[in-house]
Amino acid sequence: QRCALGNVVARVRGQAPCGAPRRLLGGKVARSLQFTMAARIKGVAKLILPAGTAKMSPAVGQALGPLALPAIEVIRSFNSRTEHLKPDTPIPVTITAFQDRTFDFVTRTPSTSWFIKKAAGIEKGAASPGNEVIARITVKHVFEIAKIKQTDAHLAHIPLKSLTKTVMASCRSMGVEVVNKL
Repeated sequence: QRCALGNVVARVRGQAPCGAPRRLLGGKVARSLQFTMAARIKGVAKLILPAGTAKMSPAVGQALGPLALPAIEVIRSFNSRTEHLKPDTPIPVTITAFQDRTFDFVTRTPSTSWFIKKAAGIEKGAASPGNEVIARITVKHVFEIAKIKQTDAHLAHIPLKSLTKTVMASCRSMGVEVVNKL
């Protein structure tokens, strides 16, 4: 049994990589996997919603309407998954709609610039970042932001040192200076 290629996703119970034959998984893992019917992907919508307090809005309706998803159910699921986060934190979400009107969604951490603005206590970045410094944050802030960003699945393989350098570059482009101590 293998996953089909293209826009078909196999739903598996367990931790089998897509396309892994059952015989290669071996032992108890192979017996515990149960492949179910694959569902065709109808479409994908990417949104940024406030954590725990998302409401039906025209932007949400326009994104989910063509996918024929029950928007209220999507909002309810998103709010229940993000209720532990600070309210109104902007959470990027990727919603995958299947042909059988089911959906799945993946949430990520807020943008790096949002974290920098919160750490520096500013509303927006500098108008001319290379010429003016509008705020200062410490290396510890940068390190903490990098650790939070590393929890994202697409950034988990990147070393913390590289993520820290990326956060520092974002600070520079916003006109925020990184210092050892304030």
